[in-house]
Amino acid sequence: MKRLVAFDFDGVIVNSEPHHIAACEEIVRDLSGGRYGAAAVHSVGGSTESLYRRALETCGVAGDAAALTRRHFALALARIERLLPAPEPDLLALLDALDARGIPAAVATSSPAYFVDPILRLYGLEERFRAVVTGDQVAHLKPAPDTYLTALARCGVPAGDAAAIEDSRAGTLAARAAGLFCFGYVNPDSGREDLSAADRLIHRLTEVAGAL
Repeated sequence: MKRLVAFDFDGVIVNSEPHHIAACEEIVRDLSGGRYGAAAVHSVGGSTESLYRRALETCGVAGDAAALTRRHFALALARIERLLPAPEPDLLALLDALDARGIPAAVATSSPAYFVDPILRLYGLEERFRAVVTGDQVAHLKPAPDTYLTALARCGVPAGDAAAIEDSRAGTLAARAAGLFCFGYVNPDSGREDLSAADRLIHRLTEVAGAL
């Protein structure tokens, strides 16, 4: 039996990808004068600041990628607060099942704390995770293993005793690089992600409890 389940955040704890795409669409259209949209630069699971460095280059304009990143997360957060004010029932069911079996949960995400923490508070989930590791707390984002390695260290659990839930290629690679068993969560809203690095594919979060 596993002693820890580490959750990716975007696309797993919150179905945020459509809202990230909407934020990216607005910003890239502003940068390009309407010539480009999110499709020109968007990707799932990588560095948002790198995305906006790419957007500035694609649009042929000068700008501050870090400032655009902060604007992006503010736009996405506002949409989530308005349109997704409560957690998905499957997420709550899985957390309840883990609690019943004494298996702690953690978060390991490339997103920054100023985006993650307000959503955890909105959902009333702040106390449900033993550790919350965000991208601004580590040196390297996914597909590097840093967020998972940090979560393991904070929880005092070896990689072989932990599982991850990921919905992106970068995330599955990060989890496997850290040595965790990886569930690849097939979330249609995350796009056609290559989850071939995952150990097992799932289509609902509730499948995880029976597979541990």
